[in-house]
Amino acid sequence: MWEVRQRGVRHCQCGSFKDAYTIASMRQDRTLHRVLPPIEPETVDVSAEDLGPDPTLRPQIILNQDDRKPLDL
Repeated sequence: MWEVRQRGVRHCQCGSFKDAYTIASMRQDRTLHRVLPPIEPETVDVSAEDLGPDPTLRPQIILNQDDRKPLDL
């Protein structure tokens, strides 16, 4: 992992040196730093339940071919 810092504050992290070098070279106040070990991703356990249809939404009415009007912009 490579970290690009701008004035000492982390700007971004990159998985490849080439990407980090490209971003760092865009401005003179950016520096490159090797980050070891890489930051471990956090696993988030998400559960969901079906709430059924939303009673506040009106049903969508699809117009017949004869009822359609062209949109003039």
